[in-house]
Amino acid sequence: INNEENLVQNQSVVDTINDDGRDEEDPAPIQNQAVVAILDVLESHTDRNILLDSSTPQGQAFIKILEEVISIDTINPFRVEQRYALMVTYYSTSGERWLLRDGWEIFDDDHCSWFGVTSCKQMEDGNAAITGLDLSHNNLAGSIPSELCILSSTVEQLHMGDNILLGGDIPQCVSQFRNLIELTMDDCRLSGPLPQGLLTIPTLEIVHLYDNQLTGTMDTLFLESNDNSMTSNVFRIQRSQNLKEFKAYSNQLSGTIPNALSSFPWLESIWLYDNNLSGDVTSDVCDLRSVFLSELILDCVSCEGTSACDCCTMCYCN
Repeated sequence: INNEENLVQNQSVVDTINDDGRDEEDPAPIQNQAVVAILDVLESHTDRNILLDSSTPQGQAFIKILEEVISIDTINPFRVEQRYALMVTYYSTSGERWLLRDGWEIFDDDHCSWFGVTSCKQMEDGNAAITGLDLSHNNLAGSIPSELCILSSTVEQLHMGDNILLGGDIPQCVSQFRNLIELTMDDCRLSGPLPQGLLTIPTLEIVHLYDNQLTGTMDTLFLESNDNSMTSNVFRIQRSQNLKEFKAYSNQLSGTIPNALSSFPWLESIWLYDNNLSGDVTSDVCDLRSVFLSELILDCVSCEGTSACDCCTMCYCN
């Protein structure tokens, strides 16, 4: 049975299910029960109508998940979520055109062996949790789906850079990756605002977002994801004590360079040139040069030659 026929059959089953998500009369056969069980797992991440639309990446992934069900007793919600996040990413970024896609093309049973899944760890309950994903330099095209954030509780390394056909916004939920150590999404066509609260991730060490079309101010990086207000330079921030590199040059960022950057004592590199940033660099940020900050590269020279930064290691004309 092909994917479209499978989805039509599964959707017809779901259409007969009441608001409780259970069959109104007799127990459903295995396929009917599978639809209900998988919907129960995935509806907290994706709207049901999208799941049941075979033209969407989510609908295509839903079909594949259903095809894997052997019996209701074998459905493992954690495993379903992990595989669903990967499958939606594959379909959202034109996976059939990736340069390398070993394991993805047949959705091999062991998703920890798929190309780009660089590491997994065994959980106490026996599940394999994805901790590293590297799809950089792989001809991804399309946009990054919010479903990727299903992996937010386990992923520590997320690399999707050097994919020049990858566009759209960075999902705001990227800030929910509370164990993230490295995030690289450079050299793409990403647009929209920076993820709110990104620099409140306590484990974060490396952030590369350069050579995109990102907009907005840098202040949002320091706001907790549920905080839309700001007073002066006071931020509700759980600081990363580990941040070493922040590179977001060649974007369309505006506003000032936040003094809050001085809160990261281990910073070694700040590259923010080729943006629309304005104002002077604060003395607090400059003081980092006496610690570990060896690269501070900004648009800190006017075209008339007037410098706005005495502590920069390199200045570009703005």
